[in-house]
Amino acid sequence: MRVWNFGEISAKVSSLLVGKDTKKYLGGPYSGIVVCLFTDEPMLTFDEAKEELGSIKFGPFSQVTSAFLVFSYDPDTKSYPTVLLQITA
Repeated sequence: MRVWNFGEISAKVSSLLVGKDTKKYLGGPYSGIVVCLFTDEPMLTFDEAKEELGSIKFGPFSQVTSAFLVFSYDPDTKSYPTVLLQITA
């Protein structure tokens, strides 16, 4: 279990997106690559992630065109809370 400090979430997300952007995708060319980063971190809340990631622009990337941080199922909202990550061209 990890306690996430402000700034660490965006650094980790950026690192994961760079890794996804540098992969060789077979079967292309594709019009876009959508990345979904799934988290089940017990010490990371949707509100904390949304606050930190909402104003950050990631990239530029050569392949990744959109990305999301997806949380585990929330029975209160009956959904999977999702943070849209801003990707620069």
